This record gives sequence, structure tokens and C-alpha cells, in this order.
Amino acid sequence: MVKAGHVTLLSIENDQDVVIENAVFPANTWGGQFNVRKSVDQGSVSFINATGAFAGEAFEDDPYGRIHWGTPKQLNLTLFLEGLYNGTDNMRQASNENGPQFGEGIADEIRVEFRNASDYYEMEYFVENVKLGTNGQASVNLPANLTAHTILPSGIATALKPLQPLRYLWLRAL
Repeated sequence: MVKAGHVTLLSIENDQDVVIENAVFPANTWGGQFNVRKSVDQGSVSFINATGAFAGEAFEDDPYGRIHWGTPKQLNLTLFLEGLYNGTDNMRQASNENGPQFGEGIADEIRVEFRNASDYYEMEYFVENVKLGTNGQASVNLPANLTAHTILPSGIATALKPLQPLRYLWLRAL
């Protein structure tokens, strides 16, 4: 038997990035403690247009900041990795002994990190295993609550000039 106060409407304990639209969180008439729980420090859950008296971050259990409320933002990147760049605005695919490492049209996987503008050592958000196409294109969905206070490293600032301001942005091949 579950005690009152320890009930959660929705628990998501995996490494997936999940978007849930139009969720309804009714008034908490059962004495539950949380609307959503995510205790795994991987993946994310984004609620778009969630409604109800028990909706919102005030009622979540999210020790790692992986639950987001509102409309996510999309960051589209164009970048070329030096070791894979072939000089014609394209990259070769990373390969292993069996052929392409990441599938057709994927040059590599990257990690995108957003760092706090006031304290560089504080990581605000990161996304791993972002597919980087051989054309240099990658897209990253960002939580709606990620704010913009950015000083970009000079090597990346040129590529992202139209997208400023962001936060510190670091890209790293995995």
C-alpha cells in the first residue's frame, strides 16, 4: 500500500528525451506529493501546454533539472570537425572496422554544453550523442527555461553569429 504524500502521477526514469503535449494535471485531491518525477540524470521531459491545478514545476520531483515546462527551443548548428572535414563543405563519416560508425550521412556524434556566463565551471545544460551530418548540420532541442547570457568561445562564435546571445557553448566529438 502506498502512503498518502508519496504518490506521483507520472514517473519517467530513462535516458530518452520525451515531449508531452497538452497534458492535464487535475487538482490534487488524493494528497499526492508530485505531479512528475525524474530521478535519472539522463534524458529530459518537456511539457508543452500542460494545464490543471497540479501542473508546473512547483509540484515536480526533479533533482537534476531534467523536467521542463513550456515550448522547447531548437538550436540549429553548422560546424565542421577538422579531422573529418574534406575541404568541400562536407565531412567524411567516422568509421570503424565494419564501416560507418553512426549510420548513413552521419559524420560523428557531438556533445553540446551550455555553461553559466558568470561561472564558467557551472554547466547549465548539456545534450549528448547529437548527430552531426556530413553536411555539418546538427539540431538540438533546448528546454524552454534555458536563458540567454552568453560569451561564446571565439572559434564557435563565428559559426553562431546569427544566434547570439546564447550561453557558453562547447562542442566536443564523443
